Amino acid sequence: MIELPTTSAAYQLVPGHVLVDRCSGSCHASPSAHSCTPTKTENVTIEVMAVSTTYSSGAWATTCTTVTVEKHLSCSCGCGIQPSDCDASLHNYDAANCKCECRNASAAKAVCLATPGKTWNSQRCRCECRELSGVCSTGFVYDNVESCGCVRIASVASVASNAVMLGVVLAVGLVFLGLVLFELRRRDNVRHKRRLSQKRKEAFDLETFDGETEQLQSNQQSIIKSKTSDSGSPEG
Repeated sequence: MIELPTTSAAYQLVPGHVLVDRCSGSCHASPSAHSCTPTKTENVTIEVMAVSTTYSSGAWATTCTTVTVEKHLSCSCGCGIQPSDCDASLHNYDAANCKCECRNASAAKAVCLATPGKTWNSQRCRCECRELSGVCSTGFVYDNVESCGCVRIASVASVASNAVMLGVVLAVGLVFLGLVLFELRRRDNVRHKRRLSQKRKEAFDLETFDGETEQLQSNQQSIIKSKTSDSGSPEG
């Protein structure tokens, strides 16, 4: 028998529990970490009545709806926790013990467990307060990360403002760096264009000089030929 989950829209479900086949229990002659796990499943639709009001008296707002639950069709001995259940960025999968192990966290875990009011969160691989919430007087707020107690709101705001200021400084630094890189690239392009223009001008000047030289040589040859022709003609 399993309990049907409620939602924010449904305060209560009738029936609240249903009978459905589920694999459970330990396995004989298997590794101690192994348990009875499903190998084949299917979804089953259950008709229920949803109650959507929390009033203790008066008419209840009800509606007929359906809930989908998982039914196990076959079972075998194996690990209930699979590698896909682990966070690859935080865990290593321990197949022998069927669990997700935090990477390089043994020392931090030992320190955490030795600290009063602290507990180790194996899913997030971090130290947390045993009490995640608490009641504090006016001007205080419960700190469930570091002190595990009530701290002044001003100190929390100071930490938040410092974080915001750091973010602003980093953003400004990135923008400044981008502008510097842009200006350096622009100057490189200007220098490159100047070099190309200079090379084109030099090539044009050289071509013009060669043309003028050829023209001068041609004129000189014409003059020489003209003088030779004049000196070779008979006198009248």
